[in-house]
Amino acid sequence: MKNMAREPSPVLFLLLLAVVIALCIYTPTRFFIKFTVLFGLPFLLLLAWWRRLKRFSPAWILASLGMIVLLTVYGLEMAEFPQKLRVKEITMQGDVLLAQGKYDEAVAKYKEMEKIDPEKAREKMAVALQQKRYREDYLKAKKLVEQGKKEEAKRLLSSIPSTARVHSEARDLLRRLEEEP
Repeated sequence: MKNMAREPSPVLFLLLLAVVIALCIYTPTRFFIKFTVLFGLPFLLLLAWWRRLKRFSPAWILASLGMIVLLTVYGLEMAEFPQKLRVKEITMQGDVLLAQGKYDEAVAKYKEMEKIDPEKAREKMAVALQQKRYREDYLKAKKLVEQGKKEEAKRLLSSIPSTARVHSEARDLLRRLEEEP
């Protein structure tokens, strides 16, 4: 009989590769892979070492305890996995809204994670509200310029820090005001 060994189809290989890449792009899968690798690799190294040791020797007991600790921590991390994933998703959505200048919507989005991670929710809401204030200060300074109150506008523009999303616009307006006679 002929040897019926067949090579795998390149189309099948490309399809499998596309699925793996898609899974790695998908946030829950990335999150899961990160934790599994973080705890799985040390576990496998300990397991390989443990199998070579004499049973019930101090090193064998130490390796056993190390594997138990790694499995326990991994289990605890996986138990919190849905909450951590939800916080990450809310944070990403809120950050997009913040970058788009939708400050109130970003605050509302961050508020959704108050029950899961109140500290991070407060921190993110504070940042969004601060960015909103900077934007309001910039718009107020523009109105002051239109009203001819340039010194007051300069003072307000100077108070906007470099961490503000509107800093470049504020800096440009301040530069134009300082160049005018």
